[in-house]
Amino acid sequence: MIWNLSTTALLVPLLMVLIILASAFLDNNVGYSEQPITYLTFGIVISSEFYYIWLHMRFVQEREDDLKARQRMQIMLSQIQPHFLYGTWAP
Repeated sequence: MIWNLSTTALLVPLLMVLIILASAFLDNNVGYSEQPITYLTFGIVISSEFYYIWLHMRFVQEREDDLKARQRMQIMLSQIQPHFLYGTWAP
């Protein structure tokens, strides 16, 4: 696998929490009370989209790894099966 899952599994949620905390801080200190869209709303939407994309990339990578493993298994089986067929068959 390309990613070190233990590192990214910790960094992605931490990054999302930091984005949400920063947007809440901006709402309290910089934002106006009459804003139609707050920084917090924007931060939650961005974090959700980022998390969805990250999960999708992990799913695609795991799927590719699974397909590669299946292809290797099929190649090994195709090499083993003729050996047993021709090695045990006697006319």
